[in-house]
Amino acid sequence: MERHEIINQTKQVFEYLQKLYLETSYFIKEVEGILQNEVEQFSIGRSGGYAVTSNRSSGLEPTNVELWLLRKMAVFFIPKGQTHLKGGQTITPVDPHIKILYLRVVLDGKGISEPLVYF
Repeated sequence: MERHEIINQTKQVFEYLQKLYLETSYFIKEVEGILQNEVEQFSIGRSGGYAVTSNRSSGLEPTNVELWLLRKMAVFFIPKGQTHLKGGQTITPVDPHIKILYLRVVLDGKGISEPLVYF
């Protein structure tokens, strides 16, 4: 492969991934907006700020290189009245009766033929 082809393909791959991640974030924000309008007024759980949770790595071992790109991510939602925001994180007391909605987005993985969303 020629140098200019590698440069062009690299740019295209990252442009596509950026668009895919942006569309995924819009989807999550849309779900968040819908859930805020529910009677319980669910808000997004913040384990470490306003973000998705995922497995990541920057290791050079072959098994860790696979984790460089986000393929699977998750967020959770809890009723606003049962949590509070402190330092960018939601603090929620442990309660067996609390409703927690979990959203998992799987963009790619072994054994799947298309992206999946679990709720």
